[in-house]
Amino acid sequence: MEKSQIFVKRVWQGVFTLITICFLWCFINLSILAFSWLKSYSMTVDDKPQTYYADMRHDKGQVGKTLIISAIKAQPDKKVWFGHIWVVWDKAPPHAHGEKEAGFYAASKAQAARALILSIISPAALITGQKPIAGVMRNDEGLYRHWQLVLRVDDAQYARALLVDDKWRNQNKYLLRPSISGKTITCRDYVFEVAQAVGLKVKQNDWDKFPPESFSELVKLNNIETPNKVYSYLAMRNP
Repeated sequence: MEKSQIFVKRVWQGVFTLITICFLWCFINLSILAFSWLKSYSMTVDDKPQTYYADMRHDKGQVGKTLIISAIKAQPDKKVWFGHIWVVWDKAPPHAHGEKEAGFYAASKAQAARALILSIISPAALITGQKPIAGVMRNDEGLYRHWQLVLRVDDAQYARALLVDDKWRNQNKYLLRPSISGKTITCRDYVFEVAQAVGLKVKQNDWDKFPPESFSELVKLNNIETPNKVYSYLAMRNP
């Protein structure tokens, strides 16, 4: 076989190998996202929001204030494609526009989907991540809640949470798929930073986790029980 033929054969072998790698990369990433979405979508919900409670006050002498972390799962029939997680404040934060409920969003859903798809297609995205797009805080009043975590916090904790809200209202980037050493910038990250400010433990940077699963992990990580389980436990201890 002539050298030119050997060269052409090797080029085609290289191209075939590259195509195979890209195909496997896309298949693996799409499988991860599909599995995570189905896991999130299949989470059971009730007619009323499933409610959890936690008293985070350091100073139990204070009446304190209420913060609610709320979440909803994907509802394609209502054009809620991935679910959402947001914060309900005791009263509207200083830099809000009168709304008590707010969450962080990609400014454009279409642009967010396009950026995510591009990061899935490109194997280099494992290192580089996706390019950040515009992000914005939006009013979530009126949005139905599938789950909610009601937190009782003291004044100092509430003040720290408000500082986090101030910072995020100046955040203009949204990033779902970060670089290998980077951080996501999503509705979950906004909520989790508020949660940290009042003393909750969080697990960050799970880019493939959808909001309902993130909410569930937050509750489990902090050993927060549902009201029924709490009452059942107290009944057993105090017959």
